[in-house]
Amino acid sequence: WKLLDCDGDGITNGQEILDGTDSQNGCSYKVASQTLATSAAWKLLNCNVNIVSTSDTTFCAGGVATLRATATNVTNPIFSWYSDSTLLNKVYMGNVFVTPALGVATKYYVTVKGDNAYETPSVNAKVVTVTVYAAPAKPTVTATGNVAICPNGSVLLTSSVATTYQWYLNGILISGAKAQTYTGTSTGVYTVVTTNATGCISAMSEGTVVTNAPVPTTPIINSPKLTFCLGDSTTVSTGLTAGTFQWYRDGSLIAGATSNSLTVKVGGSYVVTNTNTFGCVSVASNAISVVVNALPSRPVLTIDGTNRFCAGDYRILKVSIPAGSTVEWYKNGVVVQAASTVDTLRVSDGATYAVRVYNATGCASVLSNTITTEVGCKDIITFPDIFSPNGDGINDTVKPSIPGIKKFRCYKVYNRWGNLVFETTDPTKGWDGKFRFADQPSETYIWLVEGVDSAGKAVKRTGMFTLMR
Repeated sequence: WKLLDCDGDGITNGQEILDGTDSQNGCSYKVASQTLATSAAWKLLNCNVNIVSTSDTTFCAGGVATLRATATNVTNPIFSWYSDSTLLNKVYMGNVFVTPALGVATKYYVTVKGDNAYETPSVNAKVVTVTVYAAPAKPTVTATGNVAICPNGSVLLTSSVATTYQWYLNGILISGAKAQTYTGTSTGVYTVVTTNATGCISAMSEGTVVTNAPVPTTPIINSPKLTFCLGDSTTVSTGLTAGTFQWYRDGSLIAGATSNSLTVKVGGSYVVTNTNTFGCVSVASNAISVVVNALPSRPVLTIDGTNRFCAGDYRILKVSIPAGSTVEWYKNGVVVQAASTVDTLRVSDGATYAVRVYNATGCASVLSNTITTEVGCKDIITFPDIFSPNGDGINDTVKPSIPGIKKFRCYKVYNRWGNLVFETTDPTKGWDGKFRFADQPSETYIWLVEGVDSAGKAVKRTGMFTLMR
């Protein structure tokens, strides 16, 4: 047995002992039989060899670590890496050790030997601990809406919860797409990877395939008539039946107009769009312009005299015709004169007359007021013999009947002394038996009526009647 220098300073002062333990360095050793040489040839028993490991010993599951070792007091060092503390399972020899992919925390033990040192014993092996963080679970992606998108459409993609996110399209990183959600506007395969709080990156999610949805056919619309009168209507329609329709007038949506046809009563420019089951909206149809023409104002029919006249007499009915319009005459509801510009009608019989006006667009007015004529009299002027203005609402005024008078001039009443007590030029007004608001006595009075008949001849009639109270 030979003495070995445990600390490299030569055998001095009993610091080294034989076949035992260095009391200063705690180095266990066993001395082999050898030929004692000079102190320069002695080898260290690695009681205090300095092994330094420099490496990144913290990483995510599935990664590898690069471990490095150095020894400052060993000549031509040779490092050995072991996976167990008893140094039975050597996994690598060299100063740089790249571990296999690791899924859990792992310890490695490194020793060194060299020209001036024996291999480090197990109790002095350098322990290197590799910490492995778990990777996030593989993320899942949920699509909100249809993954078949319409032109200019999109789909909202949402990742399962993580700390940070990165979205990819067709395997290419989408710059700035780092939120939990991403709005996809292009077709392709969308994936996402996530990072947890320890910075570990997940596996890439399954791909979500976004495709182009079919575009609906552009509708073609038509109408049997494009111009009509107020109060009338037309129908605009398309031959398409599949999908949901929406009609517009002058660019504004028509609420509730969602069938493939539309009843139109208002003028304007009409189009329709079609939406398919994917929610895609077609290009707007061709436009149809509808014109609604206004109706003429209701005409007013007049008569140039009384409605009642004598046989052989006649009356002239008249209506005002607006420029560019025509008039249609009716007798007892039947057209007696087709639409023309004649604004008068001579009548000589009893009947009910009316007119209707048509404007330049062919729209007809509502029927005018009616005038009913009556033929039946023995004289052109008649007057009652007696009247009783007693306030009972019956026979309280007296006036002439003038069926033969075309133009009424005046009606006068005189008392028996020849004094004028009433006068009017209005054929509808009668005398109420008063003069200057005072009741006149019961006695005989004289009446006078003047006018012009249908032939233009002046007519003057006079007679007597009795006032009774």
